[in-house]
Amino acid sequence: MSQGWAFVISDNLPWPMVHVFLPAIISIYVRDIWVLLSVIYIFESVEFLVSEIPGFHYWKEQTNVDTLVSDILMGLLGFTAVTMLKVTQTDERPWYACLKPKKNTCYKKIAGPFHVLLSCASTIVIAAGALDNIDIPLVYQYYGFGAIYVLVALLFGFKEWAIFSFICIGIISGISTIVGYNVLVSIGVVFLVSGFTMVFQKTEKRAIEAKEVKTLLIF
Repeated sequence: MSQGWAFVISDNLPWPMVHVFLPAIISIYVRDIWVLLSVIYIFESVEFLVSEIPGFHYWKEQTNVDTLVSDILMGLLGFTAVTMLKVTQTDERPWYACLKPKKNTCYKKIAGPFHVLLSCASTIVIAAGALDNIDIPLVYQYYGFGAIYVLVALLFGFKEWAIFSFICIGIISGISTIVGYNVLVSIGVVFLVSGFTMVFQKTEKRAIEAKEVKTLLIF
């Protein structure tokens, strides 16, 4: 068991970071921790079944610590970040949010799952890097995932989450590609950036409130 922990913690692949940000998208649409845990366990089960297919050995986890502990904890970290930052859906639809549903449309019912699906598709660069006949440098795997993930978040209108993800993934990628330890780096960076973001949000809110009070006093 101790060897499993050592392997998971020292791993330099992007997957621990991915296991933070993909569940986070689910958490935006379904703010229920039990639903999230159920989805994670279902995914891990499907991943195991796929890994048993000849030729799909890449998807086989190296240790049960990864499947039963690490992936779940990273998913809960994503849930925590979304909850702390109060990331929610809004009616605002900026010009770049071409995939964000309009009010009272049938598409609105499937927009959430579609967003999750496209976010999962952002791992294609990482998965392709594992193929024997394709050599994708680790740094491209990190930033390739980040670029697609952030772009998809913007297309669905989640500007603040896209900025947060851009900063976190950028820092995590820069550190982990050099020193590894993606699990520890991801946890530290997500919590630190979340803290700074919350302070910024409170400062911005106070500035807006002060401006409104000043405007009322003038009139």
